[in-house]
Amino acid sequence: MIKSMTGYGKGEAEGDGRRFSVEIRSVNHRYCDISVRLPRRYASLEGEVKKAISGRISRGKLDVTIMAEEGEGTSATLEVNIPLADSYYSALCNLKERLGLAGDITVKELSSVPDIITFREEPLDVEKDWPFIRSAINKGMDALDEMRRAEGDALTSEVLGRLDRLSLAIDSIEERAPATVQLYKDRLAEKIGSLGYELDQGRLAQEVAYFADRCDISEELVRLKSHLEQFRIISRSPEPAGRKLDFLLQEINREVNTIGSKGNDALISQKVIEVKAELEKIREQVQNIE
Repeated sequence: MIKSMTGYGKGEAEGDGRRFSVEIRSVNHRYCDISVRLPRRYASLEGEVKKAISGRISRGKLDVTIMAEEGEGTSATLEVNIPLADSYYSALCNLKERLGLAGDITVKELSSVPDIITFREEPLDVEKDWPFIRSAINKGMDALDEMRRAEGDALTSEVLGRLDRLSLAIDSIEERAPATVQLYKDRLAEKIGSLGYELDQGRLAQEVAYFADRCDISEELVRLKSHLEQFRIISRSPEPAGRKLDFLLQEINREVNTIGSKGNDALISQKVIEVKAELEKIREQVQNIE
């Protein structure tokens, strides 16, 4: 089954007074590359997050964003650093007296000084929250996988449709190939006659046999058809298919190039161009397959 490497998924889960949401974006990549953005307090879970995701995907660049929203049941406190506030106040009073400045030193002015009022989070049991985060990740991956499957179905239809057109062109090459030898024989005999030489049938047969051997593309056609059939089989396989299909396209392209160089016929050359055009379009699509 073909899956696209691009997609988006979101999942949410609640537990222990917190709501966790996960957003996952996936794009093309040669390997499996996972980038995770976590709240600072959950930074130690990055390895677990990557492990949970990498077990469900083989290729693609994934950007994973995890957010934690505190519920009503959670608490945090503000702390006032009284010794620091006293020091600042004394320093400001001394400055005011020394410079003869007017005005009062207010609480608002003191509260704007860094580190006098700080936000203290309650101790957090990260491992206790992990099951809820993992649940949100799984839901996000389910949504991502659904989108990747849907896009994969569209890719399959596109790729196999082009493969069918490619196969028709190859069938035309196979039908045309036997005629090239006879055409060469007729042209060679006509040219010898036009030059006024006596036609030596033995020599002509020898030359035609050499031409036929040099231009024989039967083996390439057999291998090419085998590759195309493998391509279709792999496309229906439940395993990730992208790398295998990419390799097969290289092998198909190699056989097509050989046919183009050996075919020695205008119509075959024209069909080879058509085949290579379809191959290039298929290759573009395969780059997006997991």
